[in-house]
Amino acid sequence: MSEELIIDESNFHEYFKDCRRQKPSRGDVMARFIAMAEFIDGQMKKDIIGLLSNRDDKVNAALQVMRKLGGATEKDAIRVCKEICFDLANGMSVLEVESKVYKYQMEVFYYTKREYVPVDDPHWSVIKIANLDEFLDKSGNTLRMESKLIEDSKKEQNDTEQDVQ
Repeated sequence: MSEELIIDESNFHEYFKDCRRQKPSRGDVMARFIAMAEFIDGQMKKDIIGLLSNRDDKVNAALQVMRKLGGATEKDAIRVCKEICFDLANGMSVLEVESKVYKYQMEVFYYTKREYVPVDDPHWSVIKIANLDEFLDKSGNTLRMESKLIEDSKKEQNDTEQDVQ
């Protein structure tokens, strides 16, 4: 009788490796988690407001923060940054924008084994990694040796002469 595997906050990192920080292992698949998130008051929001309001040419930096740290999809990272700029331009104070909740779609990718991904959960999907073994082999996880057999031409000639006699 097999026991049911329980993955929770305490052991999640043992089964799911963040694609941004770790490499895959042999037999891994990529698991995509997607859900709605709320962009609430915090240091990341303060940083984004600062980038969008106090700096020229820092929009791309704000988008990268939303994507990489907030896990926002590209489309929603752009939308949330636009909404923040619109609110600031239309008279909302920085404190009001900080306290306003902006909803966005987030997605995070993990390397894991197929059997660890929840099956009947719409938040999770599996992406098969093509050529994973070749990628791992190129990254130094295996050793490949090639050799070429060169026969002595004099020995070959002597062998041929002995066969003729």
